[in-house]
Amino acid sequence: EPGARQINPFSVDDVEKVVEYAEDFELTEALQEAIVNDCDQAKTYKVAGAGLPDDLLVDEEEVYCVLNDLKKWKPGAFPYSTERDLASALKKFYKSGDYDDLVDDFPDYRSKTGFVLENNNILALWNSFNTTIPVNTKTGASTLRPYFEAWEKYQDEACASPCLQFLPEDRFQGASWNLYVLLIRLAGETITTIGASIACAFVVLLVATKNVWTTAMVIVTIISAIVSMLACIFASGLSFGPQESLYTVLTIGLSIDYAVHVAHFYEHSDGSRFEKAQGALSKIAISVAGGAVTTVFAGLPLFGCNQLG
Repeated sequence: EPGARQINPFSVDDVEKVVEYAEDFELTEALQEAIVNDCDQAKTYKVAGAGLPDDLLVDEEEVYCVLNDLKKWKPGAFPYSTERDLASALKKFYKSGDYDDLVDDFPDYRSKTGFVLENNNILALWNSFNTTIPVNTKTGASTLRPYFEAWEKYQDEACASPCLQFLPEDRFQGASWNLYVLLIRLAGETITTIGASIACAFVVLLVATKNVWTTAMVIVTIISAIVSMLACIFASGLSFGPQESLYTVLTIGLSIDYAVHVAHFYEHSDGSRFEKAQGALSKIAISVAGGAVTTVFAGLPLFGCNQLG
């Protein structure tokens, strides 16, 4: 099971330090009921075809909602007409035996649910849901996509609060969601980089060599190197994650660098095709070594960077 900070990326201490409170946030009676309904619906909401256990959005009803538990504690008093009354009820609930039982049953309940008060005004209130992503799921855009798309579908079709209207963006926030967005962007940018690099290499080579056949052979060589790298990634059972994106981009640069140098020396060598090929291969070492040296010096400043995580 994911840790508490994966399900709810903010601890109680973090909330007071990083969350920017919305001035127009007000827990009206209608919003209280909507939040409770959203939490109840999340327990039974099903998404077919996403590969979730029993098609349930949240496995084993791992939905932690403080307002739902407050309503169970005093069902006749809910919803509360004012935030001041709701805040008073929440403070009494937190001192009750029912709340202690919840903490005993769910050790992370204190961090998964909660609220922030200022002068009896509720500045923030949060609930937590287990994203139901198996811990052995490989980190990659293709493997994580079904789970996150299921939550987006729940938000679009079943979220009645509207539960996300007070967030900075219209989607979920947190470390897991931001990681998923990063992976999707990496995969997309990698594909874009492959296409742009091949197109640029074709134009530059055609102008420099003025030879269509030489340019075509170099492009085929570059594409073959990239395809071979991708084949190795997927044949090894890896998903297309951040490391794989990095390896692919590096392969693009290395394949273009080497192939372009060979083509350049080939076109500027004399003799038959065999002699020109020999001349190109004999002169390529200096250019490759020069490229390696400049790459090393370009990367030296990175040793001064701080490593996060």
